[in-house]
Amino acid sequence: MRHYQNRREEPRSPARIEGQVRCHDAQTRGRVLNLSPGGVCIELRGPIGASQGAPIVLDTEAVGLLQGIVHWSRGDRIGIRLERSSNAAAKISSYFRLFARG
Repeated sequence: MRHYQNRREEPRSPARIEGQVRCHDAQTRGRVLNLSPGGVCIELRGPIGASQGAPIVLDTEAVGLLQGIVHWSRGDRIGIRLERSSNAAAKISSYFRLFARG
């Protein structure tokens, strides 16, 4: 029997960022619960049919527009694997530098 550890590529940081979440033709408000350069955990305010592998767009005032793929979905929370781009990395880095409180 194999045992797998829950290892992440990058550490997550708590966040409380409100924004608009779009998946296919549906959208709802959502709140970012934690954030890393590679991913986001979002608590959704309403259903948008966000299943694993679905494309997601997150638009927030604090971070801007981020795009990714649903990595997991549990109830009203979804995990997003962000597109790897220098633009996305710069937006997240800027958020932590300007808005995040230690």
